[in-house]
Amino acid sequence: MRRDVLFEHDDNVKRYSKFWALMILSSALAAAGILTESLPALIGAMIISPFITPMTGVMLATVLTQRRNTLRSVALVLAGAASAVGVSVLIGLLTGSEVSAATNPLVADRVTSDMFDLVVGLLTGVVAAIALVRDDISNSVPGVAIAVTLVPALAVAGLTLQSGQHAQAWDALVLFGANAVATLATGTVTMAVLGVRASLTLGEPAGSASEGVPRDDPRHGDESTWSRVVALSAVALVIAAPLAISAVHLRAEQTTQDTVDGTSRAWAESVGVEYIGMDASGPDLVVNFEGSQPLPSPGGLADALEAAGIDTTAVVAKLVPVETHRLGDLAGN
Repeated sequence: MRRDVLFEHDDNVKRYSKFWALMILSSALAAAGILTESLPALIGAMIISPFITPMTGVMLATVLTQRRNTLRSVALVLAGAASAVGVSVLIGLLTGSEVSAATNPLVADRVTSDMFDLVVGLLTGVVAAIALVRDDISNSVPGVAIAVTLVPALAVAGLTLQSGQHAQAWDALVLFGANAVATLATGTVTMAVLGVRASLTLGEPAGSASEGVPRDDPRHGDESTWSRVVALSAVALVIAAPLAISAVHLRAEQTTQDTVDGTSRAWAESVGVEYIGMDASGPDLVVNFEGSQPLPSPGGLADALEAAGIDTTAVVAKLVPVETHRLGDLAGN
């Protein structure tokens, strides 16, 4: 298990070259899948993504309280994420394509997140930890699960950044961060519950985390209780920050949308037009109305929204004139 996820052995050059080759290929394939709205391409990117190695490396090294291995694995996760964004930006530049949530449903799915996305991340961590600990479960399943929560978001971040949609790029990065730390949190806890660290102390069969490592080797980790507390507390802080940012961001967005929706509905009733609904898939909130001519000026709506504390520069009102004709009266004309 240790050899599978920690970069501390003689074959590091070969393993690093494999990781980076798969990282670049999966990122390019994910970006192409987003641009062409091709789910098969996106699924292919998830299958070949190597993110499971450093992600499970962080989990294992944290449980073993090995600071060097933890930092090495965290650095690899961050470097892989940065490379995925960079490759996606490059793909966007080479193709000259511009994407946004308003024009691409795959982008829209990854610049808006909810609690379900976090639940998926939390469950993925449990699956990844169990698969790593148990020899009878293939790593390919949790590998794809981890990639599902991480790779598309990074591709969207790069493509929207290249397209000048900076707010959407940030939203995609927040989704990546929330999913990554949720996966690491539950994965680390699951490994601890399964007794990965205890197995190092009590002895373990071949193929376990410390196979071939002498008992006095520093790779067994520091047995100090304080070291373990500090390490796990640091992980908790790293986990809490993106989750808190994501939760606050989602709550603020939902509150704004609810206010715009309610205010638009009330204004439509007061001026005698029909409120069709709100479109929040793009960078602006678009509220749609229909009515007979002459249509009222939306200035009153702008005043009502500003009075409710809404920044109206990000709100667009579309008023569509509607003409009603009884066809029987027009027969023969």
